[in-house]
Amino acid sequence: MTGESFELLIDRPHSEACRIDVEVALASPKHVLRGPGNYVVVELPGKILDSDIPVAGFEAGLRRLIDAAVRQGFTLVIRAPHIAYPKQTPEPILDVPLIPSWEQIGTVPIARADVFLAGLAPRKKNLLIKLRKDEIAGLALAAPPGSVRRSKFYIDAQHGLGNRLRAIASAAAISENSGHELVIVWEPDAHCDCQFGDLFTYDGAVESRRFIETAAGDGAKIYNYMPLESGGQTDQPVYAETDGDIYARSAYVLKSALSSWESENLFLRSLTPVDRIQELVRSVRHPNEVSAHVRMEAGAGRDHNTWDRPENWRPEDHSLIHEWRAKSHFSHFLRRLDTLFAKKSHATLFLAADLPETYEIFADHFGEKLVRLQRTVYDRSLEQLHYAMADAILLGRSPLLLGSTWSSFSELAMRLAPEPIKIEMSGQDF
Repeated sequence: MTGESFELLIDRPHSEACRIDVEVALASPKHVLRGPGNYVVVELPGKILDSDIPVAGFEAGLRRLIDAAVRQGFTLVIRAPHIAYPKQTPEPILDVPLIPSWEQIGTVPIARADVFLAGLAPRKKNLLIKLRKDEIAGLALAAPPGSVRRSKFYIDAQHGLGNRLRAIASAAAISENSGHELVIVWEPDAHCDCQFGDLFTYDGAVESRRFIETAAGDGAKIYNYMPLESGGQTDQPVYAETDGDIYARSAYVLKSALSSWESENLFLRSLTPVDRIQELVRSVRHPNEVSAHVRMEAGAGRDHNTWDRPENWRPEDHSLIHEWRAKSHFSHFLRRLDTLFAKKSHATLFLAADLPETYEIFADHFGEKLVRLQRTVYDRSLEQLHYAMADAILLGRSPLLLGSTWSSFSELAMRLAPEPIKIEMSGQDF
């Protein structure tokens, strides 16, 4: 590597650097990205560049990919089993960096060539397009931008607010990296009695009725993460790199190499709550030094509500719920908070709880140190869900969050936190 190449790599923002930068620096230093941006790597089979004469449409097809890359802000790179281009390689292809296929470029999301040409591939990631010999000639005749139907990723979100949003977030991350169009399937039920649009101002596609059987009949790949339903299992790897629609039904994070905690949370934090939720957030003092989510409902003797009844869970999961609800009893939180407040006498606390008596006990104990959203509803109605969403946002605004283990709502608060926060969990840390 030349000194020039090394200096270019050093100048590249560390958070954006990748293994492709190194290979491009070795092949063509002038193409190393000097600021924000991404590469699209076009992988060619060896037989094409081995030919003395390019196959019909080869030059025109690659020219279209180059033009599409420039138009969308990508730097195009070719990957092939060669260390140099054949002599007859035409311009401007000769100017494109060539990476030998035996060199490693890391894990790169795969995109379809036609989707990329149509401008529908994700633009926030490096991309890899694998081309077969019989595809290249057709690229010159590919459909113009906007005319290609994107494969859809339907996420049929289940159970309560936290469960639904984490399932949607993982589907959104997978869709972003696979080029699928995200379609949220949000059907009101006893767990979450509202429409998605009642909570968020959202421009994407939303369906209000589940249609898993119809989707299967239409050829969609089905992933059912609901263990009480026929064929349901919560650990199926989701493969979204191939063509075709996907329909996932889940209350849990989907397992996929195309998703991560960070990418999921970016999607959740990009959602815009409706005005009512934003008003609730603004109505109370924040941030506070500590926030606490006390989840006791659904514990032993408290699982009579429709959304908490034993038939919603496998027996082993229901036993775990009872165990962890006991460990998130308000008394454990009080002891931990007393210890914290003994060291910081002027600290304040934001509390979110699912029982009115918890609020009463904390108000008596902490007085003016306590901040809460006053309410009279403790169900799964739209009014309560507005409060719940505001609670989750406010919980994530404190530098320290005391959460309830085995609660997707505590998890939601962590995911929504705009800055890194310290987490302590009931039954584990206190």
